[in-house]
Amino acid sequence: MTRSSRALAVFLVLAPLAGLPGAGCSRIMGTKHEAQPVPSYPDGAAGLKQLFEDVLKAGQGDDRDRVHELFQSMKMTRADLDGLFGPRARELASPYEEMMSSLMNRGAVELVALIYEKKYDEVEVLPISLDVPPAGGGPPVPGAPVYGPLARADEAALARDLVRRPPLYAVSLRKHGNPGGSRYNFFFYADGHWRTGNELGKLLAKRDDLTSSAQPR
Repeated sequence: MTRSSRALAVFLVLAPLAGLPGAGCSRIMGTKHEAQPVPSYPDGAAGLKQLFEDVLKAGQGDDRDRVHELFQSMKMTRADLDGLFGPRARELASPYEEMMSSLMNRGAVELVALIYEKKYDEVEVLPISLDVPPAGGGPPVPGAPVYGPLARADEAALARDLVRRPPLYAVSLRKHGNPGGSRYNFFFYADGHWRTGNELGKLLAKRDDLTSSAQPR
């Protein structure tokens, strides 16, 4: 059993005993959750932090349905995917649907479990800077800080494959004073909404590694 699976199992056993509102009330009594509209969050790091502070607050209140709704609001449209990856979007559409389904459903439940177990109380927004020109030939973002050779593999893969380069961010949820936590990658702002590419960078990096290893040396 993985760490996240153990955390989830412990949470599902202990939460009703601890008197948490969602686990001990609405789900046991069968109360139907009424979806609430997701507010419009502003652009920039402060806006993304505000969104994830709402995710954290919902998790602290055991409101898994609200975490699901907030994650769902970040799902890219097909137009978003096409705009970022051009022709390669076709091969990424199906895996993206699968990873977002996992994030919005099981991922929401697991995050609430981790918030409860690890006592998360802090959100940090991390700018992601890609230091090579986009695949479409455009220039790097002026004034952006540059990653050196130790850049994350998923960020390097995005630098190679993105045809459009909006400002990108990652988010870390953790307990104040602890360096660890849960990291979520690849956020950008489009048409008044925050969107996430989720783990597409990791998928691209893995495919790049497989392609490289298959080439004759």
